[in-house]
Amino acid sequence: MAPTEVQAKMTITSRVACVCIPTINAAGMLKQALATLKNQDWNGELEIWVIDSNSVDDTEQVCEDFGVKWILDESRTRADACNFGIQQIHSAHPNDDVIVLFTDDDALLPSDWITSHLKWYDREEVAGVGGQNWAPPDDPWSARCADVVIGARWITSGTRYGEVPAGELTQVSHNPGVNASYRLSALLEVGGFAKGSIGAEDVELDARLRDGGFKLWFDPTISVGHRRRTIRPFSKQMMNYGKVRWILGERRTDVRTPTHHLIAWFPVLTHTILGIMLLSTTLILTDISHFMTSTMAAHTLFIASSIIIGLYLILCWAGAALGNSPRRTLSTVLAAPLFAFIAHYGYGTGVRRGKLHVRQHGSAAGIGKQIDDRTRDIEDNHLP
Repeated sequence: MAPTEVQAKMTITSRVACVCIPTINAAGMLKQALATLKNQDWNGELEIWVIDSNSVDDTEQVCEDFGVKWILDESRTRADACNFGIQQIHSAHPNDDVIVLFTDDDALLPSDWITSHLKWYDREEVAGVGGQNWAPPDDPWSARCADVVIGARWITSGTRYGEVPAGELTQVSHNPGVNASYRLSALLEVGGFAKGSIGAEDVELDARLRDGGFKLWFDPTISVGHRRRTIRPFSKQMMNYGKVRWILGERRTDVRTPTHHLIAWFPVLTHTILGIMLLSTTLILTDISHFMTSTMAAHTLFIASSIIIGLYLILCWAGAALGNSPRRTLSTVLAAPLFAFIAHYGYGTGVRRGKLHVRQHGSAAGIGKQIDDRTRDIEDNHLP
C-alpha cells in the first residue's frame, strides 16, 4: 500500500524490533517469558519493553535481571498500557522503521519468533502479522483440556482463537494479541488501541487498522506457548470474553456474528433441558398422574432431552478430535464436552452480562478498569 501520512513524515534509517509486554503482578511468569525472548535468533536490533501497571511484586527486579526496559505505567487497562508502550517506543525511535511485537507475560516464545514475524515486513502490503498460540505441554491437565476446546472445530461460537487458515501467509481480519506484530507507523496512523477499553482491545485494534486500509496477515508456522486456565479461572475467562465481545459489538457491529446472539441462549437452554429432565424423571418414577398420556409425554420429553445432550456430546468429541490443538490426547478429547460446556455456559452468561452492562452504562460501556480472570498471587509462578 502507499506510504501512510505518518510514514511520509519519517526518514527511515533502520528496522528495529520492539517487543511490548503489558504486565501486572506476574513476575514469576514474566521471568519465563523473558527467558524465551533472550534466546531469540534475531540478529537485528531488538528492544524488550515491559509496561508495568503498578505491580507490587518483584517485576522491576526481574526486568533489571534480564536487562530489558521496565516502564512504570498508571494504566488500568491492557489497551492503555499498550498505548503507553507505543508512545514510549515512538519517542525512542522517531525516525526508525519499527515493528512492534505484542505478547503476554504468560507466553513462551520460540527462538525464531521475532525472525518469523519480521521476515514478512519486506512486503509493502503487510501492516500486521499474527500466528497460533497453544498451551505448552507442561500446563496442568485441565488447562490442556481447555486448550483442546479452544482449538476445536464447530463449537467455538464464532471466535477467531482456534482458527488456523491454510496457506503460507493468509489475509485475516484479526490476530490474537498474544502473538501479533504491527508496523509502528500503522499503529500511530490509527491512534493505537481504543483508550480505556476493558477487554477485546486486540479485536478492536485490528478493526481500526482495517478501517484505515491496512492489511493483516496470518502465518500458521508462527506458534507460541500460551498458558491456559484451569477449570474455575477458565470459566471466569469465558464469562469475561463473552461480556467484552458483546460490549465491543455495540460499538462495532462488524465484529459481531450471529453466534454471539445464539450463545447468549445457551444458559437458558441448559436450565430448560435440565428442568425438563428433572420433571419428566419425577413423573416417570412417581407416576403421580396415573394417566398413560402424561406418562408417555414424560417419556417423550426425557428421550428428546437425552437426544439433545447426546448430540452435544458427539459434536464436542468430534470437534475436539478434529481440532487444531497440539494438546489433543485421548483423555483431553474425552473431557472436551465438560470443558466445552464450561466455555459455552460462561461465554453465554458473559454475553448476557454484557447486555446488562450496556443498558446500565450506555455510551460509557466498555470503558474503565480491565476485566481480569487471573488470580495474581505474587508468590505463584503459574496460573491457577
